[in-house]
Parts: sequence; C-alpha cells; structure tokens
Amino acid sequence: MENIPKFNPFRTKIFSPEEVRAFLDGTKKTWRIYLSGGEPFIYPNFIETVKELTQNHRVVLYTNLSTQIDRLVKEIDPKKIDFVYASLHWGERR
Repeated sequence: MENIPKFNPFRTKIFSPEEVRAFLDGTKKTWRIYLSGGEPFIYPNFIETVKELTQNHRVVLYTNLSTQIDRLVKEIDPKKIDFVYASLHWGERR
C-alpha cells in the first residue's frame, strides 16, 4: 500500500445524479440506465438517485430485493423502470 501515491491523477471523479442526468439530457435522447452493485439499494440516497435519473430516462435494476423495494414501488413511476432482475436467496430469508 505504501507504493500508491497520495495524489493519484487517474482517480475517477464521482458524479452526482444531477450531473449524470444533465449530461444525458444534453444528448437530447432518452437513455436506459442499468443500475447494479453489489446490492444497489444499500447505497445512500439510492431511491433519490433513481428519482433524479428517471425524470427523463429509464432504468433497469439488478437487486436481491432485500431492502427498500416497497419504497421504490411507492415513489418511482413503474413506467420508468424497464426491468427488475432479481436474485432470490430463499434459504437466507428464513
């Protein structure tokens, strides 16, 4: 670890959901955005991110349905979600 420089010029910039939406909006096209993780729902403000991106675009979600899916259903227009790919781990849910 000590060989990694403290200043890394190749470090990736982290864009806010607003910046991503603004960039995509600038193309004047509707985009399908694939969101996965790990489990994307564990990320802070994930529902708010989906809300931002679905203002003018569509999303596809990969999830294990372990958390916040009920909130997603209540707060996001289902017409803006093209697919939900779910991995179900029934043995872990008992």
